[in-house]
Order: sequence, then structure tokens, then C-alpha cells
Amino acid sequence: MPPIEVVEKVVGANGSNPHTVWVAKGIDPGFAYNPGKAYLDPLTVPPLQGYDAVLRKRDKPWPTGFTPPPVPKPTKVSPNILLPADTAPEVAVQDFLDVFGASMEQGAAFTDAAGSTLAVTKTLFHDGSGQFKWLAKPEKLDRLQYVNLLAMTVIEPDEIWWAWEEDRSWSSNNPNTPKRWRLKRRYLRAFALETAAEYGISVFEWSSAGWTGSTAFMAEPSSDKARLKYFNKQRVGRLVYQK
Repeated sequence: MPPIEVVEKVVGANGSNPHTVWVAKGIDPGFAYNPGKAYLDPLTVPPLQGYDAVLRKRDKPWPTGFTPPPVPKPTKVSPNILLPADTAPEVAVQDFLDVFGASMEQGAAFTDAAGSTLAVTKTLFHDGSGQFKWLAKPEKLDRLQYVNLLAMTVIEPDEIWWAWEEDRSWSSNNPNTPKRWRLKRRYLRAFALETAAEYGISVFEWSSAGWTGSTAFMAEPSSDKARLKYFNKQRVGRLVYQK
């Protein structure tokens, strides 16, 4: 696969904290997504809450004969890409949408590197009552801070993994019927802060039921082996795309 050319894109240009992110060249109207589709809102998956929002980690050895890929080289980013801790939820949501060329008024249909299409609208961040307030909860503040990294991970992931998972809610409510399964798509990307010895992994995962994501930074691992161990925990399912 040929290398992906990246370009700078300014997000939050009209706000108090404009900053630059790097996205694949061609991420503009007419390529990879189609902006302005009013019907996208009802097709947008919601944010998962509670136990459903917990990202599963690999807890089993690799299948016999399978060797996982080398750990991806982290993308170096400026600390300025991280939003201030007191960023209003609406501002963070707009930043995420900006990366895809979407807005609060107009969504976008983004096709990822593996061919799956994700509806990108403000509804991605709506709770059950159509509000953003849940993002201001203390346990969600890190999601606000790293929202631009999540967007960059979806647009240009290091890897995409697919995993089938049982719909346990359906099984519990319908014990005498065949089980239902959902395909979960997981995007992974490694980052490194330019001015600090910190290494991080951003994870964005979605299915027909909803989406969840996380970004965690840690002190720079001392070796590629340590990085690989950390990265491998996020590799769940089958690898369908590798940059």
C-alpha cells in the first residue's frame, strides 16, 4: 500500500484555541465523505455509557502461527493539540467535527481505510436527552482533552481490528432464541508528545449499538518490547487494515 500523504488542517479556527492537526491529504469535500446530509443524524451511533463503554482488552494469547505486527511508530504531535481541561463540551464536539469537515449543522459520511462508513454528526456526542452535558462529568474530561486525537485516529489509524461480540442484552432478554452478534470496529493509533517523553495510544471503537473511545498517555516506554506489550492489549479481533 502506498504511503499516505498528510497535510495540516486548522480546527477551532473561530474559537479561542485554534490549533493544527494532521490528516490524510484529500480529506476535504468530495473525498472519503459527503458533507451536509440531513438524514445522517438518525443514522449516527450514540455514545455508549456505563459498562458498555468499557473497552475490552486482549486477555488471551495469539492464535498458533500468528505473529502480531511490529509496534507502529508513534505520530509526534504538539501538546497544543490537547484541549484545555476546562473546554466546554460544545467546543470539543465542534473540534472533532471540524476534522471531518462537518459542523453542528451539517454532518458527514466518512468512509474509513477498511471501507466502512461512519456517520459523523453532533449526535455522536448526544446523550439520551440530546445533550452534551454528560461530557462535562469528571470521568469524561479526558475524552474532551483528547478529542482531536480520537478524530485523527479514525481518519488515519495505524491499524483497524474487527471483532464479533455477542449482544448480551438480547441474549438475556431472549434466552430461547438464537444469539445476536455485532461487528465491532476498532481503530488504533500511537502518539508521542513532541515536548515531553510521553507515549500514548488512542482507541476508537464503534458498532451498530454505539461507540466508545479512550486516549491514555504514559511515560515513554524504555523499549519497543514494552511498547508492543502495551499496544497488544488493545489489539482485539482480526486485523483488517495496517498503515
